Order: sequence, then structure tokens, then C-alpha cells
Amino acid sequence: MIAADSAGRSTAFGLDTEWGSVNSDGLHIIADASFGTEGRAGVFTSTLAGLRATAPRADFSPRFRTIYLVGEYRVPLTSAGALTGIGPVFRFDRTTPDTGNDVSSTFITPGLNLYFGRNAWVLFNYDVVMPGGLDLGRGASEAVYSFKSMLRIFF
Repeated sequence: MIAADSAGRSTAFGLDTEWGSVNSDGLHIIADASFGTEGRAGVFTSTLAGLRATAPRADFSPRFRTIYLVGEYRVPLTSAGALTGIGPVFRFDRTTPDTGNDVSSTFITPGLNLYFGRNAWVLFNYDVVMPGGLDLGRGASEAVYSFKSMLRIFF
């Protein structure tokens, strides 16, 4: 059991798998599923209370579930100068913070990785967050979009 930011105690079980290698060409897939119970919802209770048909009891222990999948297909480039490869990437994440209701959020990220050797690459991603019934500052259920780039260098 570990203490989480919004709960006194949480218990969880997760499974994950990986196919392919981070530093190899071709297909690389990572998949993960996690399930658990928050022992005491703490400050999260008020958020969940607004999403449930009935108010939670004092001993409210919501069950949560999440699945995560990310895949990339890295294509090597031999005659592109400093650019040694490209990798289209796609991420899918679906989280249900309280399985006692129908509110789930979905996070989708298509992107492209540009490789400059095995230890340096630039990532370009477009994030789409569909929050279900949650309010992310734009009104309940309003999707949030963002573009980001990142440079990763490993020594």
C-alpha cells in the first residue's frame, strides 16, 4: 500500500508488457493495465461526489481502472545526414477514477519522433484529452488539445 496525493491509502494491481526494444528499429509496443481501490478518497471525494447519482458515504472507497497503450514504428534512414530515423508514435490512455459511475477520461496522442543517433531525438506530439464528465477548466466534458515538442538527449 502506498500513500497517494489524494488518498490516505490505496491498493492497486497492475499488469504490463513490452514488445520490441527501445533502441531497435521496427515496432515497439508498451501496454499496461492497473486496477485498485482508494482506501480513503480524501480531497478527491468532493470531485467524485459531483459525478455520482448519490453522495458517497463516509467510508467511501472508489475503485479505479486504467489502461495504457503506446506504440511506435521506427524507420531507419541511411542517407538523411544527421537524421538517422523517424518513428510515428501513437498513445492511448483510458482512466476511470471511480468505476461506480460512467465517467472515464481518454487521452490520445499521435506524434512523430525524429532520431539523431540512438541517444538523441526530437518528439512532436499532439495531445487530445477527453475528460468524460470531469471539468478541466473549460467546462464539464470539454476536450483539451495541445501541441508539444521535446528534445531528449541521453549520455
